[in-house]
Amino acid sequence: MKQWILCACLLVTLGLAVAAGQEVLAADSGRAPRLAGTIANGDFEQGRTGWTEFSSHGWPVIYDTNTLIVTPHSGAWAAWLGGVDDDLSYIEQRLDIPPGGGSLVYWYWISSTDECDADDDSGEVRIDGTPVDALRLCNAESTLKWVERTVDLGAHAGQTVDLQIRVATNSEGNSNLFVDDVSIIVSEQTLVVTVVGGGSVDQAPD
Repeated sequence: MKQWILCACLLVTLGLAVAAGQEVLAADSGRAPRLAGTIANGDFEQGRTGWTEFSSHGWPVIYDTNTLIVTPHSGAWAAWLGGVDDDLSYIEQRLDIPPGGGSLVYWYWISSTDECDADDDSGEVRIDGTPVDALRLCNAESTLKWVERTVDLGAHAGQTVDLQIRVATNSEGNSNLFVDDVSIIVSEQTLVVTVVGGGSVDQAPD
């Protein structure tokens, strides 16, 4: 039976002021602009939608607080990967990476009793099947709290890709990865927005 939980969520927003017929600057307000609408249900608050879920034991991966045994980073839903021996589990979706690349940001929580050795349980983020981030799931790496993690997406700028967050466990110890609030954040910069006659908009880094 699963003993812990994994939650994954990505949040995304982009705010620009546009004045007709003028070139408008969206000045840096101390936070990186966020690109809207790239990750479906990145905070899991829509329940079991937006993501393909898989567990080799046939269990769901996205849960609400009625089943989760850790409090989600935000809201009432999160993903739970692992939690049982000899399991492969993942959440996956197809998405568009912004032309500028930006960064994948997610919050994670590790709880594990597995010994840290050459045969650790493992967590990975994959783009089109290729690992772009890795987590060791073993007792010394247990966070027992939510931790933010950032993955550079520059190599995939402008591409449509399959994003997968996955966990593989062995038969030694119990490992759990919780993921929540998954988002894509555009590189911090000032944007120049030009409103062109006829209603089209050109936008480029300053």
